[in-house]
Amino acid sequence: MRRAVILLCLFAASCGEWDQPLTGGYTWVGVDGDTGLIEGPTDGRIAVYPNVVEAEASGRFIVGKRELAASNTDNSSEFSTGLGYFILDTRSGAYAGGLTETQFKAELRRHDLDSDLL
Repeated sequence: MRRAVILLCLFAASCGEWDQPLTGGYTWVGVDGDTGLIEGPTDGRIAVYPNVVEAEASGRFIVGKRELAASNTDNSSEFSTGLGYFILDTRSGAYAGGLTETQFKAELRRHDLDSDLL
């Protein structure tokens, strides 16, 4: 099942409804209305799984928010875990997801970042 979900994500990413360049070669790709995923810079790999409803670049970081999509019918872990705020370091690839608003604010302070998401 996991392999099928990943293949579906890759297909969806290659047929995105829209795309928005972020930073470090990463792109926010729309896959279902106003939600999307974050695609990596070189090989199109998924850096942040779908249900990204907000994303923005802040220096070398990408910050955003994931929510459970109404169209998520299979409840696969890729789509339904790690929801909440996230921060992705585009240099190192380090990712922190599933952050509460309090945790997200702490991460922003730790990296001296600003965000319009709050």
